[in-house]
Amino acid sequence: MNLSSNLLIDVDDEDHARATNYVTHYVADREADLTDPEGARVGGELETARSITRWSWEFRRVEGEWLISKLQYPEPVLLRKDVIDDL
Repeated sequence: MNLSSNLLIDVDDEDHARATNYVTHYVADREADLTDPEGARVGGELETARSITRWSWEFRRVEGEWLISKLQYPEPVLLRKDVIDDL
């Protein structure tokens, strides 16, 4: 499961903008008591985020339509449970 947050958009001029957002990644772990409607076992989310990544975007307006002109590779920030517990 991914949770996106802290979306920040900066408009540079009438045809250019930049954005940044953070995505928190949760990893599914098998839990014995979770099943789908047909009775098959499914993974349940762990309570601890496994990582957070920062995404950076650049946009450009072409003929009145905003387009993504550049997507920078996400910058990972790995977290450990003991670090999260202290936040």
